[in-house]
Formats: sequence, structure tokens, C-alpha cells
Amino acid sequence: MNQFVLLPEAAKGLRKALLIRAVLTGSIILFVVVILPMIYSGHYQLGLGDGPAIIMAAGVMVVVYLSGLTRAKDLLASYKLTITEDSIVRDINKVPTIVIPFKDIQNITHCANGSFVIKGSSLLNAIVVPPKIERAEELAGLLGYIKPLTIESSAFPWQKFQPIFTVLFIGVMLGAFLSDNKYLVLTFSIVFVGVMCSAFIVVHRSKNFDNRTRIAMYVGIIPVIAVLIRLIALWQ
Repeated sequence: MNQFVLLPEAAKGLRKALLIRAVLTGSIILFVVVILPMIYSGHYQLGLGDGPAIIMAAGVMVVVYLSGLTRAKDLLASYKLTITEDSIVRDINKVPTIVIPFKDIQNITHCANGSFVIKGSSLLNAIVVPPKIERAEELAGLLGYIKPLTIESSAFPWQKFQPIFTVLFIGVMLGAFLSDNKYLVLTFSIVFVGVMCSAFIVVHRSKNFDNRTRIAMYVGIIPVIAVLIRLIALWQ
């Protein structure tokens, strides 16, 4: 049995992803607290009364970023990858354990940044080995013995477009409320609700998320309900 843990500097690469999450969270708060009341009141100008809400949203963005960074460091510090005689096991505190038997391994990708992605029968429960893991060369040799490694720039190429997807998603959310064309609103609403429902299902089915993240996903029910209410009102 071989065990591997992450080096202390492994958390440095998470800052970009956490910043995107913080911006998205702040945007949703601004949407619910500022934009929704503007839409329902018919007044589309910011006033002095909106200042506290904007400050609150900015504060939440900072808190989400800093708390997320602290939590990520704690999770990565507890990261443990174990290779047994017949399976690969990933353990992280407060996150469900993932066990992939050798016979179920479909692909092992070695990415350019030094990370590994071990995909079994379930893509949602793939084991991601972050960069900066101890004894990386030894780990690569063991994984290559189990399954020939696939060398790629990234196991998830879409991730480099994540900032663009985030901006588009916020635009779709705003379009669902700001547009008066019921066909456009219908299109935006389908995309928005579809993305939110897909994200909810993925987070709750995947073993790569902790309970805190799963609970936070319920906040997304608020804008989904608001979008559906406006859509129904336009088509009546």
C-alpha cells in the first residue's frame, strides 16, 4: 500500500477558481437584493438606498473568497491518496471517500500542470490529484503501471473558459429579467434553469463536494423561482 499527500504549496492554484465563485455569489446577491426590486417596481435607476446592498454584496464577495481559501487549504491539507493492491482511494476530511477499483479505471490523464485525473465508471466521481503532490514521479510510475497514462494539456479543457462561461451565465440571468420580449425571456429562462438544475444535480451526486457546498446550492432556488414567476407572468 502506498500513500501520497499534498505539499503545503498545493493551495496556490485555487485562487482563480475561488475568485470566480466569489464574483458569481456577489452577482446573485446584487440580482436578488437590487435588480429584482428595480424590475418589479419599474424604476431602473440606482438610488442612495441601494448603496448598503451593493456594499453588502461586495463584502460577501470578499468573505466568500477568503473563507473559501481557508477552507480549501484545510481540505487540501487533509488530502490523502492511497493505492492498495486492487484500488485507488482518495480521502479528504468532510468529503465522501472515493474508491475506484483497478478493473473500473477507464483512463488516467497526466496533465501539463502536474495534476492527474483518474476516471472510473462514474465521471462525476473521478479522482483529481492536484499538482504539488509529494513523490510525484513515484506516483506517476505507479499509475502508469496500473493503466498507461494519457498525456494532455488538461483533462477538462472547458475549465480555461470558465470566466467566459461565468459572464455569459450572469448575462443570461439578467436577460431573463430585463428583456420584455417573451420569446427571449423563454429562451434565457430555459438556459438559466437548465444550468442551475444541472449544477444542483452534479454537486449532490458527486463525491468531490463537501456538505457545505451542497447546502449552499439551495440558495440557487431563489433566482430560479423568480425567473419562473416572471416567465409565467409574461405569457399570461
